[in-house]
Amino acid sequence: MIITETKSHDDIQFIHDNLYEFNLSKTGAQRQEIIVPDTPERTAFAVRDDDGKIFGGIVFYFKDNGETLYVELLWMAEALRGQDFGTKLITKVKERAIDSKCRKINLTTQSFQAPGFYPKMGFTLTGTKSNGDHSTYYYELHLN
Repeated sequence: MIITETKSHDDIQFIHDNLYEFNLSKTGAQRQEIIVPDTPERTAFAVRDDDGKIFGGIVFYFKDNGETLYVELLWMAEALRGQDFGTKLITKVKERAIDSKCRKINLTTQSFQAPGFYPKMGFTLTGTKSNGDHSTYYYELHLN
């Protein structure tokens, strides 16, 4: 497996769709067609096999005039969970944020996803919001 950078709308949509499928399996929510806007601001790091198939990825963009890197999506195929690919993706995003002179990284996650993962990566919980059967967690990582 290798990690590649991509701005391909198809790759970003694929990462989104797989995270969405995972979320549906946990929430039972009604399926909707969601098309991720094709904008030049979104970038992803994708975990690929030797044939180029994506098995995970992280989608992010810069906001607040470049002071904040926002992680929009993080998905990992079940077969790769627990093998440090999530850590590698977060590390790549941290490096990009530092290289871009960002002051912080923000992200949200759901209680049925991996809210315990982010504190291990240095993120601080800044808030929670109950959504009925699950909760949304808001995290922030301050950079130098």
